[in-house]
Amino acid sequence: MITSVQAYVDKAQPRRTRPHGPDHVMDVLREAIVDSHMTQKQMAIRAGLSLSAVQGIASGRTRWPRPTTFVTLCLLLNLELTLRRRA
Repeated sequence: MITSVQAYVDKAQPRRTRPHGPDHVMDVLREAIVDSHMTQKQMAIRAGLSLSAVQGIASGRTRWPRPTTFVTLCLLLNLELTLRRRA
């Protein structure tokens, strides 16, 4: 089952007051990591990442992970990514 990043966002706040930007996207990823049925160690092994990378994102210590790390975790957690063109 694919869970949309939008579903996590909508669950957290009403649509009209929802914050945007990279910090909020990381909050959504952090929440998905915490809500996951996997341990952080299992997640790191399955994603081919270091445990410290997953722990850093989950704790909020890592604010700007590498794009490949971000995408890998989103795919592992079945988060749907939607890209938008800036106006």
